[in-house]
Amino acid sequence: MANQEHLEILLKGVREWNAWREANPKIIPDLSLADLSNAQLVMAFFFKADLHGANLDGASLNHSSLVQANLRGADLRRANLCLADLYKADLAAAKLNEANFSGAILREANLLGANLEDATLTQADLHGAKYEHRGE
Repeated sequence: MANQEHLEILLKGVREWNAWREANPKIIPDLSLADLSNAQLVMAFFFKADLHGANLDGASLNHSSLVQANLRGADLRRANLCLADLYKADLAAAKLNEANFSGAILREANLLGANLEDATLTQADLHGAKYEHRGE
C-alpha cells in the first residue's frame, strides 16, 4: 500500500514532487498500488520508486526517470512513456498493452511476463532487457 505522505506530495504536482525528491534523495518513495490513472507525470523523477501494482493506465510519463523503479505488476496500459528512462526498471508481469515507449531507454529492464501487445517500441533501447518472445 502506498505511503500516504508520498502520494500526497505527488498529487501536488511534478514540480513539488521533484523538489521533494531532490531534498530527500535517500528516501525510496512507496507508491505501490496507488491509483495514478491518467495522471500527468511528465518529467517526474521516480528513481528507485516502488510503484509495484500501481494503476498508471493512460498516464503521461514522457521524459520521466524511472531508473531502477519497481513497476512489477503495474498497469501501464495506454501510458505515454516517450523518451522515458527505465534503465534497470522491473516491469515483470506489467500490463504494457498499447503503451508508447518511443525513444525510451529500457536497457537491462526486466520485462519477463509483461504484456507488450500493441505497445509502440519505435527507437526504444532494449539492449540487455529480459523478455520472453511469444511468437507463433
